[in-house]
Amino acid sequence: MEEMKADVTAVTEESISTVSPAIHVTQQTIDQPLFDEIYEDWASFDAAIARATAAYHPIRKRSSLTFEVYNRTVSKGRHDRKNIAEFLSKTFKCTHGIKFRSRGSGKRMRHKLRDIGCPFHVYASAVEFGPTYRIKVRMHDKHNHPIGPDSMKMMSGALHESDYELAASNRDTETIEITTTNTMDHVIPSEESVEAAQTAYESQIREQLAEAAAHHAHAEAQAQAEAEAQAQANELTQQISSSTSRS
Repeated sequence: MEEMKADVTAVTEESISTVSPAIHVTQQTIDQPLFDEIYEDWASFDAAIARATAAYHPIRKRSSLTFEVYNRTVSKGRHDRKNIAEFLSKTFKCTHGIKFRSRGSGKRMRHKLRDIGCPFHVYASAVEFGPTYRIKVRMHDKHNHPIGPDSMKMMSGALHESDYELAASNRDTETIEITTTNTMDHVIPSEESVEAAQTAYESQIREQLAEAAAHHAHAEAQAQAEAEAQAQANELTQQISSSTSRS
């Protein structure tokens, strides 16, 4: 077992040393935002996500909310939204900004390497547009690590997707623990791990609903503020018009 651990550690360190130059790659400067502010529908937005992922860096969907689920679980008849599309909202994050949630007792090095607090995120929501709808996009489009074709090419198959970034700083402290049972390549999940996975899933759903509710409340507050400002402007215009007429 000790020999196996030594072999795996050697292979892992060798793999890390081959990808560590990626840390010194200068981040590609993008002349224009990765995404437009408005898309015609969800299909065109999803296509833009796919293009950005292929060209620059993996982007993963972290949450999505349908109109049906929102009206049933969040609004509960109080502020129902008109069902103008399948999805009300979708949220995406960079793979380097996703915190790993353990769902078992095993340790996977790639997840510890992945999260470096990258602030990149995209929030898209469906808004009414005449008889149909449009997709409105809000985002923080800056990464805290290299992106672009060159960085994509430097991702090693020994690490998962974009897990190269913290390789140099972690390789001296990471410990790989391997549990083997004969020659099995997989482990049957225990009852505890299944329960933990279910708990994590339910927690994620609650977070998605809370996030959607917060975005909705912010949008409503903004719309109300804009309406009040417009009403005040109209009132002021009428006062000026009346004063001019009397003169």
